[in-house]
Amino acid sequence: MSMNRNSLFIIALLGASVFVGGCDLSWDQSRAGGGDDFFNPQGPELGDLTACILLNYERIGAGSAEDPLCPGTIIRLNGFNFSDELDDHQILFSAGNGAIQGMPLDVVNRRVDLESSTIESYLEVIVPTGVTNGNIELLCHGLSAGAVGFDACPAIFAVTLGANEDDEYVVYTPLLSRFQENSRVNLYGINLTDVNYLDLDDGGGNSVRVPSSTFIRNQNTGGFTPGSVSSGYDSFSFVLNDGNNGNNNFSFPFALARENLGIVARSNAGFSNRVEIPVANENLIEVIGAAVNGMRGPTGIATGPVRIDYTCYELVIDASYTMEFEWAVENSLGELEWQPAKPRDEDPDNDGKFEITCGTIQHKYPGQRLLPSGGLQRTFVWDAQCDPLFRDLNETVEAGITPQRFWTVHFRVRPMPDAGDRDFSNHAFEAAPFIYYWLEDRPEDPVPAWRSSEIVESFDTDTNLDTNETDASWGAPYNPGLLEGKTDTNDVYQFGQGLAQVYLEIQPTENFLDPDTITGQYYVMDTDRLSILHILLRNVALEGEPAVIIEESSSYRLTDDGTVDGNPVDNPGEAFDEFHFATFNIAPQTNVFVEGDRPVVMRCSGGGNTASDTDPVFTVMGIFDLNGGAGADGSLVGGQGGQGTAGGGDGGDGALMQLANDSAAAVMLL
Repeated sequence: MSMNRNSLFIIALLGASVFVGGCDLSWDQSRAGGGDDFFNPQGPELGDLTACILLNYERIGAGSAEDPLCPGTIIRLNGFNFSDELDDHQILFSAGNGAIQGMPLDVVNRRVDLESSTIESYLEVIVPTGVTNGNIELLCHGLSAGAVGFDACPAIFAVTLGANEDDEYVVYTPLLSRFQENSRVNLYGINLTDVNYLDLDDGGGNSVRVPSSTFIRNQNTGGFTPGSVSSGYDSFSFVLNDGNNGNNNFSFPFALARENLGIVARSNAGFSNRVEIPVANENLIEVIGAAVNGMRGPTGIATGPVRIDYTCYELVIDASYTMEFEWAVENSLGELEWQPAKPRDEDPDNDGKFEITCGTIQHKYPGQRLLPSGGLQRTFVWDAQCDPLFRDLNETVEAGITPQRFWTVHFRVRPMPDAGDRDFSNHAFEAAPFIYYWLEDRPEDPVPAWRSSEIVESFDTDTNLDTNETDASWGAPYNPGLLEGKTDTNDVYQFGQGLAQVYLEIQPTENFLDPDTITGQYYVMDTDRLSILHILLRNVALEGEPAVIIEESSSYRLTDDGTVDGNPVDNPGEAFDEFHFATFNIAPQTNVFVEGDRPVVMRCSGGGNTASDTDPVFTVMGIFDLNGGAGADGSLVGGQGGQGTAGGGDGGDGALMQLANDSAAAVMLL
């Protein structure tokens, strides 16, 4: 099973309300936290001498054209007859079976001579996060201008230990200066198939190299059996001491009861993030402290709050930890300066920093898991826009020069024990870097046209009026006023023509045969098949026997009133791999999981109903889970800023929220 994350793109014909708003900058770091038809794009005819043509690409700055492309690299696409308008270009980077859009920064066209209609062109683009070895394709006026191949930098998302992936640490014998024989390490990530070697280090300046000739490839490790989530990641293993073979037997000056071994994967000139695994000496201590063994940030280019998923474990069950989250960007010397990360405490997905429990290595949840590693999966939401240090980085003007708008952000977590009987040992896990784009306006600073969606705040009273008149968006259920907006593109495409009133809720068990065997139920939205399935979980074991749980699925029926007896309707967005509904609702205590390699795109038309503040077109009061494995995110740059409360402040402008003229309604995410 592969599931999408960070890919939800919902547009409502009658309006919507996004979580945006002002920043609470009083963060206490001690304990608080905080005109073309899109269906038929009009472009140059094939064979036209003026058609866009992509020839090749080159890197801007350090490195050669053959170097792998890491997140944040700026490349220049060279060719002919590119559009003069930046927004007429789409740049698609391979990402597994899908694609991720890069961000165009600048386009330059130069006519070859006055007698020719051919124009030499180049387009500068930011490489997004999550790309894999493959192609860069340029779409110009909606038509393909060609593609060129590229190699991407390796990234490590998870690490497991042992042949069965259930070891908590590797064992080191200081007297013999070697690891226990056949100590196995398993790495998961992307772009690992072409890794040339690994660098291992002790964090104190000592390092060794593991050559690729000793890697164990194309072998399934024993811990993740059929039925568990398919990560879609590359993976390979290696051993720290392979005994009589003598290929790997690495020596470090480890002397303490508990230390760490750092791992970095290198592929040509590209290298991965650094991760750590716990090392115990031969006395096999019982308490090693918490260890983080998986971590993944956003795919594509991030704006607004940033969700970081991670897995952690330890030997003591229910021990409590403070997770120190830090971010860094490279300074002028290419070094990282780590800063504390402010949490977005009001986000329901945020597990926070304090009193975190990690479970044991045996905690594995087949079917609903992002990272292929043991331990509990937790989430930290970084309030990037309201983080005082990150805001200062983006707002400080020096010598009349404004800061750049995008950053390659590194993120790491360090567990700190809340009790004194657990060993900390400075364990750290660094996530693969991601790209953050600062959306907020700056004085006299031009912004891309794709941010031009106009959001107008309109309230019945001035009680909650945003006196700064920012472009934050509001509406039900938090304010009694309406949300209005304008759009210049095709409304039919934006909002779809769906008639289905979708209402997903837990069904009474008496509606089914053998209700006594039902142990649970949920829904699955499949973005590849464009289907909605209702899943019943049944215990089919005989009385007195161990439980045997099976899944029984049935298709959800689309009707015009949301009931099984309503008039059946279809999904007009099926031809475009999208869900087009009138309204979409998830009832309380109802779980809905998204599955598939494609991103989930929903367009809600309102279905001809007259929507009001109490009649939202999109409501989630249960759980809408988009946090599964390596689906093709297809991430778009779009903003959400600040907090979802009245007052506005310096919220981002919600560029993905496109509204119809003179209309109002709401999206509710509770």
